[in-house]
Amino acid sequence: MYLSKISLFVLSFGIINKILPPKLSDINNSTDKKYKFIVVPKFGYSPETNFYFGLISLGTFHLYSNHTRTSNLKLEIDYTLNKQFITGVEWNYFFNNEQWFTTGQLSYNKYPDIYYGLSSAIPDQKEVSFLSYRQLINIELYKNINRKFFVGGGWKYENYYNIDSNLVKAYTELIDSYNISLVSAVYYDSRDNILNTTNGQFLSLKLRYNWVPDRSPYLNTELDIRKYYRVDNDIIFTSRFYSRFTFGIPNFYDYSVLGGDKYVRGFFYGKFRDKHLSTLQLEGRTPELYRCRLALILGVSNIYSSFDSFSIDNSLFNYGLGFRFLIDRKEKVNIRFDYVLGSANNDGFYIGFGESF
Repeated sequence: MYLSKISLFVLSFGIINKILPPKLSDINNSTDKKYKFIVVPKFGYSPETNFYFGLISLGTFHLYSNHTRTSNLKLEIDYTLNKQFITGVEWNYFFNNEQWFTTGQLSYNKYPDIYYGLSSAIPDQKEVSFLSYRQLINIELYKNINRKFFVGGGWKYENYYNIDSNLVKAYTELIDSYNISLVSAVYYDSRDNILNTTNGQFLSLKLRYNWVPDRSPYLNTELDIRKYYRVDNDIIFTSRFYSRFTFGIPNFYDYSVLGGDKYVRGFFYGKFRDKHLSTLQLEGRTPELYRCRLALILGVSNIYSSFDSFSIDNSLFNYGLGFRFLIDRKEKVNIRFDYVLGSANNDGFYIGFGESF
């Protein structure tokens, strides 16, 4: 199995390397372009999707001549061998002098998936397959109140519908549902580049108040602390501590979830699902050589139903190797290939623009 994943890594990099723009160096050296778009076919593998194919476009925007950081916009369309259809738009935009900042996501997915129930330990219940359609709208706006401190919030709508109920009788919570949320947050952000951070830190505290039909509202809180170091010889060390807590009874899809490319690589997203999640992820990257870097990935996580049930003995570990290829020197945009192993014979291979965190 591991040999097949290594072969997939080599094949994926070879395909993407062939389809990159032929005059990439000219694009990188341009000083008068205030925006750029990179469009490449996408090919890869993850535990949740099996092999997937698609198209991804990344736009970078540097519209102001001062110290405003580069903004970005990502559009993505994927189709997977699990017959999942995924479309989405994500953005991070700094206004002039970073007085305001907006971030958000729009997505629509047709998504066959696997549900393992609610469990803070290694799931021993029988998993079930289900099909759902998913809509997500998330729009947030923040005001700079002092240097790199921002305060603000936004609105979020999430909807799972047309769930195939014939296959999910074992889990009564697996039904059509939606929630509407009000989001408030305060954060500090001194990262030098959002897509590929090499120096700085990010600290965020976010509260989300959720309305659901025919039930009591519930609350989510998220604490996100990231630190980035650049040391001699261009070695980069990164760390991320992330905790998410849920108070009340959420919809099944809004429990804290371990796994996936964004938080804890190496696990099937949704296999471990409970009210609370805490994870520490570490990454070290070698100096750049001919646009290339290697990365070492380590992490420890815990997912639990209550604060009293938290136990070090239930910790889950992940570790792996990554490869980065810099496709835009000026904006420091790279393509990332990661292969990560997780506890209990879990693993995952990931391809993406920019870093996981």
